[in-house]
Amino acid sequence: MFSEQTPRSTRHDYEQVAIVAQITASAPIAHRAFERFTDQGPLALLPQDGAYALVWCVLPSRAEHLLALPDAVFLAELEQAFGSRLGRLTAATQRNVFPLGLNAQPAASARTVAIGNAAQTLHPVAGQGLNLGLRDAAMLAHVLTRQANPGTLQQFARDRQTDRLATIRITDTLARIFAGAPQGSVPQALLGLSLGLIDVVSPAKKILAEQLMFGWR
Repeated sequence: MFSEQTPRSTRHDYEQVAIVAQITASAPIAHRAFERFTDQGPLALLPQDGAYALVWCVLPSRAEHLLALPDAVFLAELEQAFGSRLGRLTAATQRNVFPLGLNAQPAASARTVAIGNAAQTLHPVAGQGLNLGLRDAAMLAHVLTRQANPGTLQQFARDRQTDRLATIRITDTLARIFAGAPQGSVPQALLGLSLGLIDVVSPAKKILAEQLMFGWR
């Protein structure tokens, strides 16, 4: 876990990979992204050019099995894992696989600053790497409009620390539970129960969604 004394450079890998492809569905829903939490990690389908970008996080052994399947069988397994919200999954492009890890780069100096994936590469769970990068860019633009001197970038790094570390903690914890805990373990069961409760309690879901989108301040 991370603390306020997080090392200036943090890097480690998860025992998990992401399968990436473009998927065509028979009943797409415009402008809506989906994420499901399986026993090995998140499965996301994101709108892309009339189809969906697939990011399916699994253990390496499961990835080997999925990559070796014919398209029709792969789509059937994906449908079983995802469900029928988009009708039938009818086509898939070439599948590629990427190892997943955390890479938190050094903080800003008086002359340089890193934002987004240049500053931190996170596990893709809940799309928080993108959200964090957008918040980085928005705050950097804001501080540069107020002043531009040698202390500006260091102030930017200090202002972003709480949000950045909190987001890293959440994604890292979720990734470790999915990748490190045995399937059906108590941590996985508790995580599933918590996510299920949040989904049915509207105020809790609204608070969590706002925090994930707009950050910890």
